[in-house]
Amino acid sequence: MTDSAMDTTFASAAADIPGGFACRICGCESGQKVIGREQFFGTGEEFEYFECGECGCVQIVDIPNDLSAYYPRDYYSLVAPERNARRRIKAFVIRVVIDVTSLTPILQLIRSRSTGIAFWVRLQALCRDKRARILDVGAGGGDFVQMLRMIGFDSASGVEPHLAEDRLEGGRMLVRKGDLSSIEGEWDLICFNDVLEHLADQEGTLSQARRLLAQGGRILVRVPVVGGEAWRLYGQHWAGFDAPRHLYLHSRRSLEVVAEQAGLTVESLEYDSTAFQFEGSEMIRAGLPLTAGRETMAEAFRQAGFAKRARALNRSGEGDHLAMVLRANR
Repeated sequence: MTDSAMDTTFASAAADIPGGFACRICGCESGQKVIGREQFFGTGEEFEYFECGECGCVQIVDIPNDLSAYYPRDYYSLVAPERNARRRIKAFVIRVVIDVTSLTPILQLIRSRSTGIAFWVRLQALCRDKRARILDVGAGGGDFVQMLRMIGFDSASGVEPHLAEDRLEGGRMLVRKGDLSSIEGEWDLICFNDVLEHLADQEGTLSQARRLLAQGGRILVRVPVVGGEAWRLYGQHWAGFDAPRHLYLHSRRSLEVVAEQAGLTVESLEYDSTAFQFEGSEMIRAGLPLTAGRETMAEAFRQAGFAKRARALNRSGEGDHLAMVLRANR
């Protein structure tokens, strides 16, 4: 595993985009072509992307007519969660952590070394009242919504377009089959957890979410981002590429632009990338689909110290994943 400059295969695929294509985020027509390949299942199918020379967003040129073909029923995020003993223990630990109102030095240390703990602490800061109405957009099988309810957020709900039907738990709606346009009411927190990049209409989606916010409500957007060390190192082999499911690979700048277009203000931003930016990318560069699992390279990954490296990149703003909290301009 060597650190190189831009992946040579990626660099050779870059070329000027023919006239007629403009960035869907900022309208700029200047940029370059990038070839993305389906690497999650390992089919190798190629898709043409445009890297904007202005805002930095990398976006698929032609959005497939039938995206459902790339989300089979056994796609990992669509699998129904189980309330087993392991999840109950996890929920108990999370609840203990987020119920601590004053972070001790020990908890601060844990948070600095765990993006998982940091996420739940951040969420608790956004929703201190357990009665908060939380909507998870692109909820998949309902894993996140179920966990929210298990730790006390009983009014949490989800929506997912790629489900075969509504998903219930205990006679209650867990995840509704549909998209954001099918949702009504007001919400205190609307979450896009690794979802916004999958959606065709970026500004329209965020505008719809803004209209659903209750007074003082917030939108939490978590997305993979280009421009950092992993993007420069791996290029088209970067694990965050995920063509063609990721229609948009935002830069920090392009995400700020589309938020402003949707009438939203950035309240806070935090990089929360993990070792997966390196581990997944090394698998892809080795010719392995991400469905193969990381066990085959686990020992090499441990020796490489990718987790420590990811934490350092987050601190310097060079991570490949960020969490942005947005509020409505009123």
